[in-house]
Amino acid sequence: MNTNNNAKFGFAAYKDLKGKLPTPFPRNIGPNAMKYLQEIIDGGLTVDMVGRFEKEFCKAMGVKYCISAPGCSNAILALAEALNFNPGDEVIFSPVTDYGTIMGFIKNNCIPVFADTAPNSINVSAETIEPCITDRTRAIVVVHKMGLMCDMDPIMELAKKHGLLVIEDACQAVASKYKGRFAGTIGDAGAFSFDGEKTMGSDIGGCFITDNDTIAGYAKFRCQSRGAEMKEGFGRLHTVPGSAIRMPNCTAAINLAQLEILPDNVAKRDKAARLITEKLNTIPGIYCEKIPE
Repeated sequence: MNTNNNAKFGFAAYKDLKGKLPTPFPRNIGPNAMKYLQEIIDGGLTVDMVGRFEKEFCKAMGVKYCISAPGCSNAILALAEALNFNPGDEVIFSPVTDYGTIMGFIKNNCIPVFADTAPNSINVSAETIEPCITDRTRAIVVVHKMGLMCDMDPIMELAKKHGLLVIEDACQAVASKYKGRFAGTIGDAGAFSFDGEKTMGSDIGGCFITDNDTIAGYAKFRCQSRGAEMKEGFGRLHTVPGSAIRMPNCTAAINLAQLEILPDNVAKRDKAARLITEKLNTIPGIYCEKIPE
């Protein structure tokens, strides 16, 4: 197989772009990054930087649990495995999304069903989701594209009516708010990306958050403990097919530093998006996505 044309990610995907529009790189890294990395080195790998990051991200989002992962696709995979759906169960998705949003569910033998986008929007709505619901539907995965959140109240009402879980892909919407609530905190779980080009760009990384004890507990067991329990006199006993989906400590250190400067990064991206939108709207034939107040 010719690997010369493999997809590129992070800085590698941007380095050859030409033009005057800004790109995410080089990234502004939080001033405490080196301090946190040095703690890990000086501690001889005894510092639980992952646990510290998860605690701080929970505090920032106002939730009980943060399940960290090496990347955003892994985080959604961990979430999909924790939900433990049956083969053939259907999950509704936005048609405008990334492979990583659906990959975890496909690997768990779920069937993706794509709702249409709402009129004049890049996002789905309750009206476009409802026709896709069948007796096999188990969950709705909404994608908050470009930092613009879906209209969540009607979607939550629809999900409650049909007994469905709601998962928010907030990989492009960290710190976005809907009626005062952060993206990722409205549904049953919310997934985030910390890849280099994202708003809270680190070297890589991802997580999902939830207030659901069962989802969080099973994700930690199956995806961070590899489906193993400690048995006295034996050691690790694997009782279910598990995965090693764990964020590295050094990645957690950079993520923690990036979390501390998140408000500034969000403000800069918001300002740039509004300016570019304003300029594009002056070009005949181009209609930009409406940015809410």
